[in-house]
Amino acid sequence: MATAAVITKIREHLIKGWKPEPAVRWLVNGVLVDEEYEHNTGDVIENRLMWPSVGRQDLNSCVQLSSHHNTVLTEPREISLVLDIYLRPLTIRILSKQLPLVADRRYEVSCESAGSRPPAVITWYKGKRQLRRVKEETRENVTVSDLSFVPTTDDDGKAITCRAENPNITGAFLEDSWKIEVVFPPIVSLMLGSTLNPDDIKEGDDVYFECHVKANPGWRKLTWLHNWRLPMNENFTFDVNITFRSLSPSSVASGRPVLCRFLATTKHGLLQLT
Repeated sequence: MATAAVITKIREHLIKGWKPEPAVRWLVNGVLVDEEYEHNTGDVIENRLMWPSVGRQDLNSCVQLSSHHNTVLTEPREISLVLDIYLRPLTIRILSKQLPLVADRRYEVSCESAGSRPPAVITWYKGKRQLRRVKEETRENVTVSDLSFVPTTDDDGKAITCRAENPNITGAFLEDSWKIEVVFPPIVSLMLGSTLNPDDIKEGDDVYFECHVKANPGWRKLTWLHNWRLPMNENFTFDVNITFRSLSPSSVASGRPVLCRFLATTKHGLLQLT
């Protein structure tokens, strides 16, 4: 049952000093629900209506207290109220979940929540960080929030979360999450081997280079070029593993500059690094 935090008891109504003693009763939407009353101190009559669990179906119910004498000489006296209730959101949904997303391109995505009274407040998160570039529109008990964001290469695999909550009810929130896939062409870095001293390379020394590759989807083809040519001879060896790709000229030739290029290719693009 969707319960409210507003009213769990309708306060008692006291009748004082009426002669003869009146009958006091409660009605909900015109239906008699309680006509038992008791004498309090002195000439006070008390009738207390308890409503232990107010539900969504009770919204806008008319609660009426009536007191009357068993005589035609006196008209009944009545007091009534209309029950207003804070309600939890019932539904939430991220609309148009696009996959995959391209890094550094702006996207618009919407989230819709219904059932809250007053309309839900919607917040967006990427991982644990709140996103604030949003526009919100409400109508009756429906809230629609539009998020504008630019995914980065580091966002691949993160969750975009839409949260709808009624701030008047503690813990009254719903969430919908979307795990995003972000594609991007290869990002590479080329450097001299990590165990080598760049200031102490002599003629005849063996050298190697490391090229680190980050790409989504993963690389399809890796190519080393030496002085614009494929190094397909006995002077070069190759090592490929999941952390780096390396090229090793067997020795440094005297007086010959070395130009190395690394090409990494995916179905989304090619990146060349010198």
